Amino acid sequence: MKCKRSSDGRAIDHHSLQVMRQQAIKALREGQSAASVAAAFGVNVRSVYRWLADFAHGAQNALLAKPISGRPPKVSEAVPV
Repeated sequence: MKCKRSSDGRAIDHHSLQVMRQQAIKALREGQSAASVAAAFGVNVRSVYRWLADFAHGAQNALLAKPISGRPPKVSEAVPV
């Protein structure tokens, strides 16, 4: 099944996602609707509501980027000679 969206949040780096979440919450607190915020940032409305719920439970710290889990890579970046 082909995905309907051309963009995916997993392709955005963690710092940019953190800033996006903070700006979305700010827009919601200023009175914009969740649907308009979702359309402006190119995400699903459910994501905006999830960010809002996280913000309600953990304040600003809930919107921060989490450390990337998993095993670190074995091979380091190649250094040009």
